[in-house]
Amino acid sequence: MAIAEMLKVAIVGFKDDAACVTDIMQKCGAVQVEPQEAGSPGGGRLDRAVDIQAGISHYESYVQDMKYVLDFMDKHKQIKKSFMASFIGWHYRIGEREYGRHVDGGETLARRITEEARQLDTAIASVNERIKTASHDTEVLGPWKGLGVAPSSYQKAKSVDALFFSKEKSRKDLPLPDVLEAVKGFAAWHEAGSDERNAYCLVLADKAASQAVSEAMAAAGYARVELPWTEERPDEAISRLSRELAELNVELAELLKKASDFCGHRAAAFSLFDHFSNKKAQNETAAGFLASGTAFLLEGWIRKDKLASFEKAVAAAAPRVAVITREPAEDEDVPVDLINKGVFFPFEAVTRIMGLPRQGSIDPTPLLAVFFFIYFGTCMGDAIYGVILTLASLFMMKKIKTAGMGTMLLQLMTAGGIATILFGILTGGYFGDLFSRWIKPLWFDPMSENGPLIFLGYAFAMGAFQVLFGMGIKAWDNLRSGKWLSAIYDQGFWVVLLLGVGLLIGGGALGEVYSKVGKYMSIAGAVGLVLTQGRHQPNVILKLGSGIVSLYNITAFMSDIVSYSRLFGLGFTSIVIGIVINYMAKMLLAVPVVGYLLFLVVLVFGHMFNLLINVTSAFIHSARLQYVEFFGKFADFGGTKFEPFRVFNKYVDIDIEEAK
Repeated sequence: MAIAEMLKVAIVGFKDDAACVTDIMQKCGAVQVEPQEAGSPGGGRLDRAVDIQAGISHYESYVQDMKYVLDFMDKHKQIKKSFMASFIGWHYRIGEREYGRHVDGGETLARRITEEARQLDTAIASVNERIKTASHDTEVLGPWKGLGVAPSSYQKAKSVDALFFSKEKSRKDLPLPDVLEAVKGFAAWHEAGSDERNAYCLVLADKAASQAVSEAMAAAGYARVELPWTEERPDEAISRLSRELAELNVELAELLKKASDFCGHRAAAFSLFDHFSNKKAQNETAAGFLASGTAFLLEGWIRKDKLASFEKAVAAAAPRVAVITREPAEDEDVPVDLINKGVFFPFEAVTRIMGLPRQGSIDPTPLLAVFFFIYFGTCMGDAIYGVILTLASLFMMKKIKTAGMGTMLLQLMTAGGIATILFGILTGGYFGDLFSRWIKPLWFDPMSENGPLIFLGYAFAMGAFQVLFGMGIKAWDNLRSGKWLSAIYDQGFWVVLLLGVGLLIGGGALGEVYSKVGKYMSIAGAVGLVLTQGRHQPNVILKLGSGIVSLYNITAFMSDIVSYSRLFGLGFTSIVIGIVINYMAKMLLAVPVVGYLLFLVVLVFGHMFNLLINVTSAFIHSARLQYVEFFGKFADFGGTKFEPFRVFNKYVDIDIEEAK
């Protein structure tokens, strides 16, 4: 439940061991490698080595081949993914032994399935092109069935051109004889037929006059048609093309069946893509190592708790390689990794969405966990919603194997569901007021006469407590850093002032003595702030002036506390919408015959809609209260993410249990 301690690591060895070291680093996933600059005259980088560059190019070619194969498979048989799986991050689950079989096939298997995919792709493209051509020719020849002559017979004429035209029937232009009468060199014309929209005709003209005929016909609204120069009459060609299309469609269906069957190699393609990608990454990482004639050097960062296991792995596989570590220097940008286990693990998602704290600062995850849990349940506020959310999250965790952020979010939704159940029981929320006649709230009913005021007061109380808690954390951080005066002046006096104002405002309900205590605490806190908040100024007047001006910041603290009214707003809205849905559903019970069915439909879909909207709102606003009102009091974000060199699988998720 803290920020992981980091060590600077240097790994030195012979060049012959470089490949082994990159393999160990990738499998262990413990070392973040930093780019190295060649500094010594006799040195360089391994990326200048021919075998390193060749290795990168070699594996890149296989990665591209597998990408081509997977794209081909997606065109012919896509994998069905649920919305949540796509959102969280989908991976193909595969047993360790099956993965090993595919990887053992290696380049030979990759070449075979790539060649098979290319052959199928080429064959399918060829048949589709032939179908497209035959369909086009059939469509073009269709209106010319009455021509009675093969178009190619006109092509053989030496002195005459055959020109084919179409014209929309709706156009009222000159009749065809009148159009052609004025053209010198015109020989003959023939009306070949028509369809619903157009009329079609053939014009025979001297070759010398064909241009003039074309221009005259265009001016009269006729469009030139290019017919395929078939050796058959159009009706004969159409019959032949119909037979060809039938045969081509059968051939295409067979090829598509083969393509669908070929998708059975998808597990192999997934495995090989990830395998070759990781091999390429090994070479790219090794390319950044510093190198001399026989040795290499790399530098980076390693988590302190991972050092022992990494050293053991290196010693076993490459005993000539030395692993040297040291503590980080003050001016170094140390990467950050968070360690949160058990109940705090899912709440790390809230922190990571915001960013990462700087190395040496405080990890806010365990500090925000309880607050986020309470706020999420408050915003949802319905026990049945909580049951549905919890069961849905548990179901997805079982069906969808996730890692990292995906796992955190699903576990966070499970925790949020439990919080919703608890708050629903406290306030009597069960599908709105559907069961209010039989189940009473354990704490208060938000819809009762004083319910809204109690709810709002609870929200403000939680806000005041978290704001003060955040200031207390900052004070503790100052104390552990040796900044005792800052803890007293910058947090202590503010806490005294805010508590005093709170007692002064609300103390009357508790007793007059509390109001008096609040007044004196407010005065003491204000005086302390006036005297200390300007301590950085050079003279007394500026010191006092800055101190007095600092009191204006009380409005910011009050604004922060008021922001927590969103807990009341969201929680109350959820309850009201649930009640409205119930009212609408009950109205439908009066409908004859189908009334009960309509009641159930409105009830189920209405509450599911309300649930989905509230899950989103509860997450966003509960997180916002942490980011703005809570983190602003103590957190120091801006850390650099720790990104160790590791195995990265885009497609496969290896299930090691199968190998047991």
